[in-house]
Amino acid sequence: MSQRSFFYNGEFLVPQLKKIRYSLDNVLQMLREKDIFDLSEIEMAIIEANGRLTVLKKSAQQPVTRQDLQIRTASTGLSLPVIVEGKICKEALKYRERDEGWLLQELKKSGVAIEQVFLATLNRQNDLLFFEKHPDNPQRVPPVQH
Repeated sequence: MSQRSFFYNGEFLVPQLKKIRYSLDNVLQMLREKDIFDLSEIEMAIIEANGRLTVLKKSAQQPVTRQDLQIRTASTGLSLPVIVEGKICKEALKYRERDEGWLLQELKKSGVAIEQVFLATLNRQNDLLFFEKHPDNPQRVPPVQH
């Protein structure tokens, strides 16, 4: 086991944390950056020589891939922003062989006005994904230590 391991087999290795001079707060933040919000998912976590975190998840927590399931898929490609803060990006629409009329019609189908859109993207299959502005009704977000 590396001298930089700080979590192994369900336990924090406190002396190791002290040796590498990382606070628990730092470590929890780094784990969240690796999409680890539940410590029970971890088999081992290591701070590498370059200061980055490496996590080995328990085998039951590792994601299943399409390859594991022998499913062929095509890439959705790069999603291009077509609306940014209520403003249409005409070049991106043109690149995806769509126009402003098409975009407005898609928004209308969803009952959304362009002024309400914070960000809208369009992928290679011309799937439109949009996020509305909600300044008057913010969501309750759980308090996260950092």
